[in-house]
Amino acid sequence: MKRSIAMLTFTLALSAASTAIAQQSENRWLRPEGGNLDDPGNWSFGEVPGPFDTAVFDVNATQPYTVIGTSGQVGAIEIGGDEVNARFSGGSQFLFTEFLGIGGRSSNSDLRPGRLRLELDPGSPAFLNFIEVGKQGFASQLSIASSSRLGTLFFDLRPAATLRFEIDQQSVTSSSQPVLLAKEGVNLAGVVEIAAPPNSLLPPLGTSIDLLFSPLGIDSQSLPTIVTVPRPGRRIAPEFVDTDGDGILDRLIGTIRVAETTNVAEEVETLEIGAPTIAIEAADLDGDGIDEIVIATEAGKLRIYQPTASGGIAGPFDYVIGTDPVDIASGDYDGDGTIDLAIANFGDDDLSILLNPDEDPDDLLAAENLAVPAGPASLVTIDLGAAEGNLLSDAADLFVVSRSTGIATGYKSRGDGTFEKVSEVQVGEDPGPSAPIDDENKKDPDPPLGVGGSTSGFRGGPQTGILTIVQPDPGNGSLAVVDTVALSGIPTGVAAADLDGDGTAESIVTTTTGYLDIVRGETDFSRSSIPLPPGKIATAITTGRFDAVPGPEIVVAVIDEGEGESQLLVIRPRPTEGPGGGTLLDLVNVIPLNDAPTALALGTGGTSKSERGTLSIGVLSPVVENPDVKLLGLNTIETPACSKADFNGDGVVNGGDLGLIIGAWGPCENCPQDLDQNGVVNSADLGLFLSLWGPCAI
Repeated sequence: MKRSIAMLTFTLALSAASTAIAQQSENRWLRPEGGNLDDPGNWSFGEVPGPFDTAVFDVNATQPYTVIGTSGQVGAIEIGGDEVNARFSGGSQFLFTEFLGIGGRSSNSDLRPGRLRLELDPGSPAFLNFIEVGKQGFASQLSIASSSRLGTLFFDLRPAATLRFEIDQQSVTSSSQPVLLAKEGVNLAGVVEIAAPPNSLLPPLGTSIDLLFSPLGIDSQSLPTIVTVPRPGRRIAPEFVDTDGDGILDRLIGTIRVAETTNVAEEVETLEIGAPTIAIEAADLDGDGIDEIVIATEAGKLRIYQPTASGGIAGPFDYVIGTDPVDIASGDYDGDGTIDLAIANFGDDDLSILLNPDEDPDDLLAAENLAVPAGPASLVTIDLGAAEGNLLSDAADLFVVSRSTGIATGYKSRGDGTFEKVSEVQVGEDPGPSAPIDDENKKDPDPPLGVGGSTSGFRGGPQTGILTIVQPDPGNGSLAVVDTVALSGIPTGVAAADLDGDGTAESIVTTTTGYLDIVRGETDFSRSSIPLPPGKIATAITTGRFDAVPGPEIVVAVIDEGEGESQLLVIRPRPTEGPGGGTLLDLVNVIPLNDAPTALALGTGGTSKSERGTLSIGVLSPVVENPDVKLLGLNTIETPACSKADFNGDGVVNGGDLGLIIGAWGPCENCPQDLDQNGVVNSADLGLFLSLWGPCAI
């Protein structure tokens, strides 16, 4: 009953609050460069907003801005499309408002979702009766600085929005209160992010931060996606707990722990391609368990590199394909048990089909090109179901998305490298990237496919990014659109992986607005939007196993909007601790790159005796003079022992850590200072600690 009462009260009270807020006057902030909240000249009324005003921040600013004040008692605060950093400080500082809304105005859009970072002095009172984030369905965000503590009656985080908790060493001493106290109800339908601010240290090892408490309970049926951004050698372990033992989760805590392993990037090889790389596929063409690297270049050439048993690379083996190749797929298209290739040629409106009868990447045979609707942008290997007439059930089929026509077409294999069109469906304007929403889609005709694209007027505004969910019929191969999901921006890449271990894959979409959208569902689909690091835009995405830790990783190539720096982000899903479900994603690696990637493929590399994930990274020629493809591996190593003694995480075992071990002296169950894990911190632990004294690089 606790949860039902909380949700009912939440709905009624929020409706009443919204009506009251609508009757208040809007006193608008005027300065896109930021400024002093206590200066009347910065407000449209010529006076500072008071208890009967709504303070509106919506000046169409092109950059984030900071506003600073000493105190505030305001009827309501609304953040439109701006990105606002609000800092309240001073001896008598306090903040009180009936309503805080972020992303609930008509000015909000994919490009202007609305973001607020709220920073208050430690111990300063702040109570906001109702907090609502992401009402309009865009990727709005509320960030709470590490020193801040907020109280509210109801907190409503909508599905596409983000609640970000910043934690650092201030978090330990700021207050004994939870960062966010929601007295009468909480809805966590969006993303919760836990991260240290830039250039800050996480709290010391073993520290548990009380992030969120709702006495009336947190709905365990709709726990959020949680994203953590730890530091090397550390992980942040979030956990939903039942504080009062009534069987209902009511608190979210985050504990700093040692990461048992860490990854070290290793460049395996650089392949000189000579022309811009447009698409890469990893496929085992010779049947030895190690994937070949298949590269399509802007020059209309397909290049194949073959790893050898000795650890070297043979090739390249070159094939002429078509004009403007844009995508590669692999599968057994003729039913002979070997892996063949299909390449989408955007400039020729067709597919090149290369058969592989002898499992020899140096001796592929060109079948008849397959004419497709104008502007093929992506293709996927699928199973379109049972055979009919001259069609073959054992051979792989093709799903082709055509940008110029907005059509997705299903082609059933005849078994000789040729195909027959069996169905088509409209998938939106300017469609492009696509992926099966199941890693086994090549074998199973049931799972759907996700097609990224855009449409006009989907949410009453300008062009909107969408993911169209297309379901094949296992009986006759017909295609039907079963859902259309609005995205945070125009999609630039689509991949899929089972992130929560429930047996159903999620679609993972990179967008032009700097988000990673997670689309999940089987019949009804929903979206969560995960913000990429500030200022980063994704250029490519892939999924698969990249290191020695079981399970899939998400690998995203990003480029800095301002400085042009490129990186790879390696994101790993893992189970949450304690009861409850939800999806937990850790950013485990940030790998710097010299050049901006345009294509990624993750396959099995190494040798037949030592297999491991190898990432192929393509580079576009306008960024570098000599475009190439780099082969990158991740070596998973044990975290150095010194990291367990570097309690404060500053990269050196020294006096600061010594103080922490002395402070924990005596019986201490499960504390990090108990280095030998015998339940007591004593001289034995001190001896181990002193043996690790000095710099601790990870």
